[in-house]
This record gives sequence, structure tokens and C-alpha cells, in this order.
Amino acid sequence: MRMFRYEPTPGVKSAEFETRTPDIVGSRIQVTNLYGSSHVEEIVKRQPDQPLQLHMMNSSIPLFRLATRFGVSRAFERVGHETKMTRSFEMNAKSMLT
Repeated sequence: MRMFRYEPTPGVKSAEFETRTPDIVGSRIQVTNLYGSSHVEEIVKRQPDQPLQLHMMNSSIPLFRLATRFGVSRAFERVGHETKMTRSFEMNAKSMLT
């Protein structure tokens, strides 16, 4: 299932629903990055007027071996006739050394 094109998101080549739920929470999106790696993002929280919360998993990026969890937040804001998306990341390190 095609989700939408991620070209406006730096580094992302494409994204497709792997699993899509009726209320969107629990949906999983397979993401392929421009430089060849891939990962899955699962939507874990969706509330009106709040950023969309996702967990990144199953990544081919070596950085993922250093963390227990990667969180992603996507906030959307209407600016004139366009939508501005702000993406932020949170990493839970496996140890204090990482």
C-alpha cells in the first residue's frame, strides 16, 4: 500500500504502509532512505492538535545497535497554503557509554 511520498523529508526516498489500522495508531510504515538503509516506523500516538508519535524499529542503520528505542515526533502546522512538518528524534541509549 502506498502511503505518500516523503521527498520533502530530508534523506527519505519512499514510505509505504506495511500495516494500516482504521484509527492509524498501530500502523507500521516501511521507510527506505536515500542512502540505502531502511527501517519501520510504528504510529504509537495520534491526537488532534498534537505531534504524531512514532517508534522506529527494524533498522539496518548501525546506530540502532546503541539504543533500546528511537522515538520520532512529527508536528504539522498550517502556514498559508502549505503545511510545515517538524520532525524530531529521541534516543534511549543502551548504556551511559553510548
